[in-house]
Amino acid sequence: MSVEASGQVGVVRAAGALDWRTAEEFAVELRDAVGSGTPLVVVDLAAVTFADSVALNAMVAARRDLLARGGDLVLAGRLAPGVRRLFELTGTVGHFTFVEDVEDVDDAVPAH
Repeated sequence: MSVEASGQVGVVRAAGALDWRTAEEFAVELRDAVGSGTPLVVVDLAAVTFADSVALNAMVAARRDLLARGGDLVLAGRLAPGVRRLFELTGTVGHFTFVEDVEDVDDAVPAH
């Protein structure tokens, strides 16, 4: 996992399985990105093969915190079938903005 900041946008890049072994590290990275004061955080899920409820809860909490201060969280990358299914089964697809690639964020989100 890695966190990058470029101006008004923070990017959290995750890879592999976000499960009970790695989801807490992901949650910490996400909290750090949110805590940095960046108004927009993009989570790059392109290289994620699996995600569980701990990872989902971290993304929901991060988005809630960002929205409370006028920011937002966007999910980027073509989702693996198991990852997309997590959002579908939990009814959270409509709670997030999804873009195909990190570079597509500017087209999907109003000025940040």
